[in-house]
Amino acid sequence: MKFNKKLAWMSALAALALILAGCATTFGVVKNSDNGAKLETNVITDGTAYSRKADGTVYNWRHIGGSYSLDEGGNVTISYGDGMNSVKAPLVLSSDVGDAKPNPENTGFFISDELTAIAYGEPDSPALITVIKSVDRGKSWDKVSIDFDNNVSWINIGFTTKNDGWMVICSFVGMGQELHYLYTTSDGGKSWMFVDGNINDVYNRMLSSAGFINDKIGFVGFRYESDSQAMIYMTQDGGLTWSKVNIGLPEEYQKYKQTPLSPAFDGENIVLPILLTNEKGEVKTVYMTSSDDGRSWKSDNS
Repeated sequence: MKFNKKLAWMSALAALALILAGCATTFGVVKNSDNGAKLETNVITDGTAYSRKADGTVYNWRHIGGSYSLDEGGNVTISYGDGMNSVKAPLVLSSDVGDAKPNPENTGFFISDELTAIAYGEPDSPALITVIKSVDRGKSWDKVSIDFDNNVSWINIGFTTKNDGWMVICSFVGMGQELHYLYTTSDGGKSWMFVDGNINDVYNRMLSSAGFINDKIGFVGFRYESDSQAMIYMTQDGGLTWSKVNIGLPEEYQKYKQTPLSPAFDGENIVLPILLTNEKGEVKTVYMTSSDDGRSWKSDNS
């Protein structure tokens, strides 16, 4: 059969196209966000999103399979995927006052198939925050300590890529007042940098949620107080400045007490749940979504 150069070239180009398409799928290529913030190819979109309810309990609204549990001795077990793959983390927690172990209520967890991170205050070294991290589903762990000179009432931690992460450390003051300290990492958690932003100047009440969608855009939410309204603030510069977000909650929900939960990001849309509590204590959830980096929002029934 006679060799056809034109046909051979067309076949080669088609094969190359298929290879490139496979690479895009494998590495999760994501387009740039509308505001120009570059989203990296190793975006982590399926991690836990822990929040804090008005009664202080920690709550994970995303049922993606990743979770943690404690046995009677306080040993931490991490579960991945469908819950069939579980490993013990090198960490023991205790709620007993005076026990020389970290308190589970003051400990932050981030769990995804690609990366696991746990942040906690050291009870025998009050000026230290410790972060342990695993990139192989708990087979091995790295550990780093951060200087911190305040008490720890809760930690919220997360990663948007395998390199970029964030951590909001809450420090309770009293009478409903709480200060918040943001730390970020760009080297996968090997080092953490304090972000000297204005978060405590704009609002310093009880944090209920936090989450970033990339290294620039992030959100913090605060539980309702006397006015029953959820307070949500947004940063577009990595936490240096924060401004209030008009979430546009539908009118029929305004009569409820509102608690914003931690946002999640699927690579295209931000999902921000809000717990709604009526006078009888009954709770339901409305999901607000944004496809333009938080500039506009719509509810799940709009």
